[in-house]
Amino acid sequence: MSASTVLIRFKKTGNIYMGCYEGTSDYVKPYICTAEECYDEKLDCYCAITYCREIAKDKDYILPKDFPDLDEVEVYSDWNFGGYFKAIGSESLKMIDCPLDEFGELDWSVIVHEKPDWVTGFWEELAV
Repeated sequence: MSASTVLIRFKKTGNIYMGCYEGTSDYVKPYICTAEECYDEKLDCYCAITYCREIAKDKDYILPKDFPDLDEVEVYSDWNFGGYFKAIGSESLKMIDCPLDEFGELDWSVIVHEKPDWVTGFWEELAV
């Protein structure tokens, strides 16, 4: 199964989280994590894909639309030439809800094929 790490930036706080895009089924898993949560000391790398797959097991996949701290987020992936799109999320629940098409797959029509500056800055900070 193909997958890619995604980065999620919350508009209100500017906080950046990591997540998992599943290429085979064409959707972004709803559960997200901090870089610290998915860092694997033994492998000396960030394992957001594995971490998010694991925390999503046996959980409800629906972000409550009436949850009090919903915020606009930008979701960036380098999948399919890279790009970002807007979605909604909750920092306290560590969940996002991405736009889907009529087939239940990621709606590619809303993707902006650019890399936002915050993406480069995030990776540079982690490398320090």
